[in-house]
Amino acid sequence: MRLLLIDDDAALLDLLTEVFETEGYHVTAVAEVRDLAGLLESSRPDLIITDYYLKNDCNGRDLCCQIRRLAHFAELPIIMLSAWPKAKSAWESKLCQVLVSKPFDVWELLACTGELIRLRQT
Repeated sequence: MRLLLIDDDAALLDLLTEVFETEGYHVTAVAEVRDLAGLLESSRPDLIITDYYLKNDCNGRDLCCQIRRLAHFAELPIIMLSAWPKAKSAWESKLCQVLVSKPFDVWELLACTGELIRLRQT
């Protein structure tokens, strides 16, 4: 399974990459997104995990909206990570399937990821 991880926290990005790769996932990890369509085409993820608040005035809600407008990726499962209460609006708008509040347990995130991918395959 292929994951796209998007977070501007380098330590968290490294930790999640290590955890998911240890569990057999193929991970593309980026701190910022300049060409979303190109990134999705090159990484072909089965699921995206993104932070809500990203650098350069970008946020996960906007990123989810952009993904939902791309026909080939509109149904892609998205997990959003956030310590910000505003992030709840992305989940309420059904832009992401799961909202995970920081701090979180990485093993619960791993289990949630596996379940979303399993549901998508059925």
